[in-house]
Amino acid sequence: MAVQVKSLSTEQIDEIARAIGDSFYDHDYGEKEKGIAKYITDREMMTQYMKVFVVAGMKSGTLYATSKRGEGYIMLMGSKWEKIKVGAAIQMFKDMIKALGGFKKSLEFLNTIKKGGVALDDKLKKEKKNYLQVVMLVVRKEYQRQGYMRQLMEFAYEKADTYGVPCILDTDAKNKLDKYCHLGMEHVATRKVAEDCYLYDLMRG
Repeated sequence: MAVQVKSLSTEQIDEIARAIGDSFYDHDYGEKEKGIAKYITDREMMTQYMKVFVVAGMKSGTLYATSKRGEGYIMLMGSKWEKIKVGAAIQMFKDMIKALGGFKKSLEFLNTIKKGGVALDDKLKKEKKNYLQVVMLVVRKEYQRQGYMRQLMEFAYEKADTYGVPCILDTDAKNKLDKYCHLGMEHVATRKVAEDCYLYDLMRG
């Protein structure tokens, strides 16, 4: 069972954001893909980008860790449950713009992502269907391949089952897609952002 991350010092937030950022930045996409990371210009930018989610999740009560040791983290966001608080959402928007290098670059980034088509959560919103979304999941590099990813996904599944809604997420790497499918998700759509960048939509339930 994962534990809710309720309070962190500035130093802890920075340390966690860097650990998460490093895990994403150093991910091996293989020869044919570069993922969303191609649009994140350096390691520090990735750290600041991930910090946005850590802070918003903590303030909203939707950030969880595998244990107090923090081997891995998951941030959830739902259409009805696990919602981001208004104040946290506003701050998240401001911090995201700053992390991506300003309003113009943020807009360019979002427009690039939209080139792939409508995201699964937006489709469900349009259909007025509730869901629980895994916004972020990461296992620190030193704890990978030890079952923590499964632990976090099973936690998300339990939450979704309790709410009676499907669990959804998207990922930007084929090898990540394969892992999620192995853990019980179903690949439902692929969005082509660029020749070497794809977003894979997954659902369970």
